[in-house]
Amino acid sequence: MPSLLWPESPCLFISNFGVAAYDANYDANKELLYTRLVYGEGGNDLLRFDAWMEELRKQLDDYSGLVSEHLEVMRRLTRSLHQDQVDALSPRPDDVIDSLEDLDLRVHFASEWLDRIKVAPWDHEREGVISLLELAEAVARIAEDIGPMGGEGLHALNYEEREWELRAHAWRAPRVLNAGFADAETRQALEPRQPLIAGREYDFLVDVGPRWDKIASLVTGNAEFPEYALPPDASGHFIDVLLLNEDFSPSMVSGKIWLPRNTGRSFPVTGGQPIANPGPLALRIRTPEFPNTTANL
Repeated sequence: MPSLLWPESPCLFISNFGVAAYDANYDANKELLYTRLVYGEGGNDLLRFDAWMEELRKQLDDYSGLVSEHLEVMRRLTRSLHQDQVDALSPRPDDVIDSLEDLDLRVHFASEWLDRIKVAPWDHEREGVISLLELAEAVARIAEDIGPMGGEGLHALNYEEREWELRAHAWRAPRVLNAGFADAETRQALEPRQPLIAGREYDFLVDVGPRWDKIASLVTGNAEFPEYALPPDASGHFIDVLLLNEDFSPSMVSGKIWLPRNTGRSFPVTGGQPIANPGPLALRIRTPEFPNTTANL
């Protein structure tokens, strides 16, 4: 049964066309205008637009998942590339990631907007239906930018094309051995020619993957990692890392990394399992103390 707003006042009558009309001869000062809202069973929430808001919530949740998935893939694949490969791509992966991050922010803002509408007073149109209409228009613009769910839209296809392009480049990206020192207290990485200070703790950082582009690696020359020497494996390889130096304390320190098969950066291993994010393994050492020659003078 459709809802019906029924006028109840002597000053109004239903015309032959089924439309409420005003009786100009009636003195409106004698009686107020009353109306009755008639709706079918289960329609008591009709004017709260619950079904509309639930549909908007489902759309935003779907878009949030889709954009987050694209972002995670783009970021992971970009980390797997050599910097020269990243610079040669058009559009640049960073620009695609920026576009996805903007979409992610818009979806997040719209979700918070919907949450506020649900609990806001609806005693004025501005706080109620008009705000909900403006939100629906914002969601429609997000939908237009993303394209139909399931990857059928032009926008979604563009992202999928970028992902496949990055996968192809990541497959061909050379993986090298990277190594360097970082101050254990400040976490600041050292330049290759920067000396170690006596009596201080440092982390020796080592990984296998794309060449470092934020800090310089100590490894130069033929740094390509000899993956051909590893036995075939379906998913990856656990590799033992050992640092030996009689001047350091301890003189021997070891760790383990996990190297994904074919592409990507290695993962430090803790408790027998790779950690969640790729990156260098840190081996803690301490440099030797110099004798206090001043005391012997």
